[in-house]
Amino acid sequence: MYSLWYTFVFSGPRRGEMCALPWPEVSLDALWLHISAQMVEVAYRQYGEAPKAESVRTNWLSLDHGEVLSRWQD
Repeated sequence: MYSLWYTFVFSGPRRGEMCALPWPEVSLDALWLHISAQMVEVAYRQYGEAPKAESVRTNWLSLDHGEVLSRWQD
């Protein structure tokens, strides 16, 4: 869980966006992650959905993020 929290705290995505982030939308070579989905909770049930149009974005990552995430992926 360290990698998840590290990325959440230091790169800016919302918690629902981190929960819905698939590996194909993370580039450890180019150091970015693409936010295009989110998890929401309604009446104690979780649903995946697209975020608002202005919330779809690419977050750039530092070299430290790349190292932390690559350890988690292995």
